Amino acid sequence: MATKKRKLPEELTEDLLCPVCQNLFEDPVVLQCGDSFCKSCINKVWDSEKPPFCPDKDCRKTFSDRNYITNKSVSKMMEKVQKAHPRERTAGTKLCMEHVEALKLFCHEDRKLICHICRVLSKHANHTLLSPKEAVSMFREMMETELPSKIKHFNQFQSKQKQKMSTIQNEAKSLEQHIKSEFAKMHQFLHEKELQMMQQLKEELGKILGKMMEKIRKFEEMKNEVQSQISEIQAKMKQEDPLLCLTEILEECKWILKTKDEENASNTALVSDNLTLGVYKSPLQCRVWKEMLSVAGLCLSHLTLDPKTSHPNLILSDNLTSVRYSDVKKQLSDNPERYNSRLCVVASQGFISGRHYWEVEVGCKSDWNVGVTRQSSKRKGQFDMNPKCGYWAIVLRPGNGYWAQDLPHKNLNLSVQPKKVGVYLDYEGAQVSFYNADDMSHLYTFTNTFTETLYAFFSPCNSSGGNLEPLKVLHL
Repeated sequence: MATKKRKLPEELTEDLLCPVCQNLFEDPVVLQCGDSFCKSCINKVWDSEKPPFCPDKDCRKTFSDRNYITNKSVSKMMEKVQKAHPRERTAGTKLCMEHVEALKLFCHEDRKLICHICRVLSKHANHTLLSPKEAVSMFREMMETELPSKIKHFNQFQSKQKQKMSTIQNEAKSLEQHIKSEFAKMHQFLHEKELQMMQQLKEELGKILGKMMEKIRKFEEMKNEVQSQISEIQAKMKQEDPLLCLTEILEECKWILKTKDEENASNTALVSDNLTLGVYKSPLQCRVWKEMLSVAGLCLSHLTLDPKTSHPNLILSDNLTSVRYSDVKKQLSDNPERYNSRLCVVASQGFISGRHYWEVEVGCKSDWNVGVTRQSSKRKGQFDMNPKCGYWAIVLRPGNGYWAQDLPHKNLNLSVQPKKVGVYLDYEGAQVSFYNADDMSHLYTFTNTFTETLYAFFSPCNSSGGNLEPLKVLHL
């Protein structure tokens, strides 16, 4: 019968453990400081660190050279222990890729398994090291506390995302109805306009054909009258007295000759009326488009610039539709509405409701601001031109391209340089949108709730870098 192995006393076990690998000594050696280690352990430590030192945490003494001797007394004790308690090696032990040693510790800070050589190196010197059993216990506690909390957070995020998804789906349905409604209005308008023009053409054609039919009837009457006269003359020519016949014939021909020129001038004049080609064969798309905009209330707003708001370095045109920078600063009254730092001017017309659209010609300028501002926004000194300060604008900056002055700023990354910028304000819809007015491609949209009068504002910026062109407000 096999005898049961006796467990070593705990105090003896601690004396025979290598401070590095925490296992029973194998080929023990003693250093100059008196501490003992496995020969392979101290060699690996010294291969990793220079100069040589004692890896015992209570010693850490450094040496001038790598010098140790076999610890014979510990070796003899180990021989006796190994005979009584032969060591068993565990199959499938995970090894450290760096030191080819068993991974027996878990580093809490680095969240990784390490070997006993890793433990004595400086990068783990101040770290919290756990046994695999302690690490498993820690992760079990995390699974019972932290992970359920994370799941709860993810459930909350998931719920919020679903709510956002539902909101945007409802918004899409609303926009779909808006698109259908707007196009239905346009379809109805175009259909009615088509019927109206067709009816106008039909009526004009009827009038001209009526005149022509009346003229044809008159020609028939005149033709019959002439035929009757011919018959009468022919009857008189049958008289036997030539003198009497000639007298009567001359009397009839005298009447005919007398009225011939008058008849040619009036009775034989043709009706030469033509259809009004310029009405029906014309740039119908442009004509109807402008009429549609007018009917829909979205034709270009007739804006003019307000001189009492203009910065002293800005020059307005006589008709108040364009603004440019000047190096000469004018002497103007510093009223509360005037910009004194920012090179800006606002429109005279304000909006408190409704939908409005206007276009600004920016041409080849390299620096400008275009947008909308509220009545109470700051105009004196330096300030940010963003929605928080009552400004909704897009800008072009030399070297930095096109930007929307949102919070934070948004780079527009435009592939085509707009020559004209369209600005659309929907007051009740809480929207300010910008477009490349040449092709109506969308540039950017701000959303905000408006509660006071809004004004279009413009800044041509200074003339540095050849930025000399004015900004122009376009009118139909």
